[in-house]
Amino acid sequence: MAPAASGPQLSYYGGKVLAKVKVVQVIYGAGTYLAQTTADASPGVSSFYQGVTASPYFDWLSEYNTTGNAAGGQPGTNQVIGRGSLSGRYVIAPSAANNGNAIQDANIQAELNAQIAAGHLPAPDANTLYSLFFRNGQSICAGSSCSLVSGGFCAYHNTIAAGSLPELYYAVEPDLSNVIGCGAGNAFQNTTSVASHEMIESVTDPGVGLANVYGPPLGWYDGNYGEIGDICNGQQDTVTGGDGVTYTVQKQFSNVAGHCIVSRTTTNDFSVTASPASLSVARSSSVTATVSVSVTAGAAQSVVLGASGMPAGVTATFSPASVTTGSSARLTLSTGATTAGGTYSVVITGTGVSATRTTSVSLVVSVPVVNNFSIAASPATLTADRGSSAVATISTAVTAGAAQSVALSASGLPAGVVASFSPASITAGSSARLTLATSSTMAGGTYALVVTGTGPSAAQTTPLSLVVSVPVVANFSLGVSPASLALVRGSSGAVTVVTGVAAGAAQTVALSASGLPAGVVASFSPASITAGTTSRLTLTTSSTMAAGTYAIVITGTGRTATQTTPLSLVVSVPVVANFSISANPASLSMDRGSSGVATIATAVTAGSAQTVVFGASDLPAGVVASFSPTSVAAGGSARLTLSASSGAAGGTYAVVIAGAGPSAAHTTTLTLRVSVPVPPPVSTGAVVNGGFETGTLAGWTPGGAAVSVVSDGCHSGNYCARLGSTVAAKGDSNLAQTFTAPAGSVALTFGYKMACTGNATGDSATATLRDAAGGTLVMPLPMMCSLTGWWQVGVYITPGHTYTLTLVNHNSGIPTDPTYALFDDVAFSSTGMGPSRH
Repeated sequence: MAPAASGPQLSYYGGKVLAKVKVVQVIYGAGTYLAQTTADASPGVSSFYQGVTASPYFDWLSEYNTTGNAAGGQPGTNQVIGRGSLSGRYVIAPSAANNGNAIQDANIQAELNAQIAAGHLPAPDANTLYSLFFRNGQSICAGSSCSLVSGGFCAYHNTIAAGSLPELYYAVEPDLSNVIGCGAGNAFQNTTSVASHEMIESVTDPGVGLANVYGPPLGWYDGNYGEIGDICNGQQDTVTGGDGVTYTVQKQFSNVAGHCIVSRTTTNDFSVTASPASLSVARSSSVTATVSVSVTAGAAQSVVLGASGMPAGVTATFSPASVTTGSSARLTLSTGATTAGGTYSVVITGTGVSATRTTSVSLVVSVPVVNNFSIAASPATLTADRGSSAVATISTAVTAGAAQSVALSASGLPAGVVASFSPASITAGSSARLTLATSSTMAGGTYALVVTGTGPSAAQTTPLSLVVSVPVVANFSLGVSPASLALVRGSSGAVTVVTGVAAGAAQTVALSASGLPAGVVASFSPASITAGTTSRLTLTTSSTMAAGTYAIVITGTGRTATQTTPLSLVVSVPVVANFSISANPASLSMDRGSSGVATIATAVTAGSAQTVVFGASDLPAGVVASFSPTSVAAGGSARLTLSASSGAAGGTYAVVIAGAGPSAAHTTTLTLRVSVPVPPPVSTGAVVNGGFETGTLAGWTPGGAAVSVVSDGCHSGNYCARLGSTVAAKGDSNLAQTFTAPAGSVALTFGYKMACTGNATGDSATATLRDAAGGTLVMPLPMMCSLTGWWQVGVYITPGHTYTLTLVNHNSGIPTDPTYALFDDVAFSSTGMGPSRH
């Protein structure tokens, strides 16, 4: 079942693309690989990269060139996508720390950087893609998602931020030998299909690993469906490579075609650009620019160049006048003696066989100017006490023509102010010093002055504000931090006494404290400070003083002022240490022969922390308790493991958890339910309640966070099953049924529909089918997320075999990202199955 026709459309968000991808195939250490992965002979993975990068599979990607503007309106990176190449195959020897049986994406990034730095892999350029292949059975995890497991991935590509090297683009390719769920072909066909998926996504969106918004470095992307390959996930086809060999590839989404394709016929086209895009020229002179003509689609062609939009007196010549796309010409713009000054847009036109394209350059024509200058004062506002002086710098600059001599003067001076310039005359482009001297009797206030510069061809002015103030009486501020001090009697504590200059000059301040209760001694260090500095006040309490809250007054005495500030002293009596204990969860359920875990948490409820020793009692026969660790400091927690033997009796028990410390002991109760597993029912000949039309889960075994039958949005009939919830329900929700495939059946099919936001992290739906004969497990539905509409899934089965089908929805529990999946119409088919995805 395909998505609605109004679905996918890739948008360009301003990031880079790989214009001519150069694939470096990397074999990640020794081990067992699919034979074609390490083969020199064709067909193999190396010949696949060499052949497919030089095939029509790449030609139509020109529709994703970045010569236009991005979605936000900013210019694109002006890149044209063409065919690529294979740079070679390299075998590396990763460090032991980065080459275990299970490794993280961080290990791969560290190893790739190290191998390049050591010279074992070629250094990257703007088009390099490292395609890393891993040995059979090696598990790779990126965050919470891992390779080739239920809910995992087949491959991925990522980005390493630029450091000492350029940005690194790489693809992770797990070994697909004997893997089900990563394509409909054999292991080599599925390997090239998955590799083509990651290669084309890297070409059109190489910076996705660094993107966190819909903007650069994100390239071509669909906010609902993902990247170019995600939209066509699992749709395989073939293409003939440049080496004449036919390879299996995955289809990619074409905005032009509106669907998934391998190749299409492209119309010859080209672009025209000019550099620089802005030119400046004086009258009776000339200026040049380079006009580049690039192939944007199809084959090269001859293009005739022309120009229009020039003002009177301007001529344009091209050398040569006609070029082949992919080359450039020199444009010369010549002005006449009477060409009017101004800014003009000159349009450059390229006329080819298949199209006509234009670009423009800005031409600025200048004419001789009259000598002129500017003048400014810094600072523009001067402040002075009366009886003192203030200084400003008067700067000039040439704004047109040549420098000239400028005589300086000042006007608007109030009575009692004298202005003097040093020097009084300067050359435009230099500066002078202006001194304003005030008398001791002039009135305070703000005065608007004007500084004038007078030259032979121009006179300019600049304003200057003078603020004259009358000296004020010195004063200071006084405060204490913190404003409240809590002490246990018999102890001491300190606060900081803070002073500041509130007016005039700083003065010496003597500190004292009053209102001290009996049993409290105050000391200042130092006892006398300069306003604007601090002192440390220490309060020491006796062991017998009365508890309570006391108001103390801190006084600062200076030469011209005295200030006070309050300090609250809270004296308390020491308390006996105590703690609390709790179990989380407070209830555990387990089958006999299994174990369960709870966290035993403690908290300090009085006094200081003490050592708490754990124990458990009232355990049923066959159940053993263990703590890790066996004791903690109050405020810490331990892990309690309850293990039930295979012979433990079923039932519900109240287990007492005890914590004992030097000054207190407490208990909490944990409810333990031990159950005897009941094997699930087996149906023969048909799936029981496969369409959930009973309105119940009859025939199914539910489990996990949230499983229900709903009647809204189902695929057919009145009911369907919903795994997960419309509100965040952290964990897995699952349904299972065991059945025997009837005679004549060839496939098991079912429908599913996701409700998964684009911001979900690790959320997915999956399905597994286990054959009781040999225990073979297949994944008819690998990890899926961000899909719309109902999808049909099918998997081949063998009549007479007994299978267990398990449907799973995983929710990370983020409150803003609830995820659930609808399942419906589970049935056998005698004719085949619908499309599958990986």
